[in-house]
Amino acid sequence: MLLLVSFLPWIIFWVVLYTHNSEPAALAGFLSMLVVLIYRHYKGRTLKALEIMTLCNFIFLAIVAAFTELDKFSRWIPVWNHSLLAGLVLVSLLVKKPFTLQYAREMVPRQSQDDPLFIKANYVISRVWLAIFLLFVALPVSRLLGFGFPRLVNLIIMILGTIGAVKFTFWYSVRLRRQE
Repeated sequence: MLLLVSFLPWIIFWVVLYTHNSEPAALAGFLSMLVVLIYRHYKGRTLKALEIMTLCNFIFLAIVAAFTELDKFSRWIPVWNHSLLAGLVLVSLLVKKPFTLQYAREMVPRQSQDDPLFIKANYVISRVWLAIFLLFVALPVSRLLGFGFPRLVNLIIMILGTIGAVKFTFWYSVRLRRQE
């Protein structure tokens, strides 16, 4: 659930971006990220790499929107954002600290956190998220190249993909706990 809370600003951003335009989407993403930060602080949780990157991204988009017409770049914003997410997950895997590990460690006892099965699970789950984010990069790139789906179809694919990755995360975690 903690991971899903961290993705809420992105989901809100995508919905507003695909149904309106870039400036309201950037504002919605930024404001919803502030709500997530307040929630995490209230719950006594530490900031995660995903949340820091998300906040920096929405601050960057807000600055760009303040000094330019962000809509001039709107066709590139989905590519930018999804590439950031895919990049974060890829780097976390390359440095051998899967991004899901930060969230998972908050949910298991300290003695289980170094268990090889627990670590393996986070690699598998992070790879699934990487695949989803790479799909999300491919959707707007294919549109830019002239053979993609309509925007609404892309949005539906992204929502279903996110839901699927969340469900896989929960399912795989429960499956591994049953194997212990």
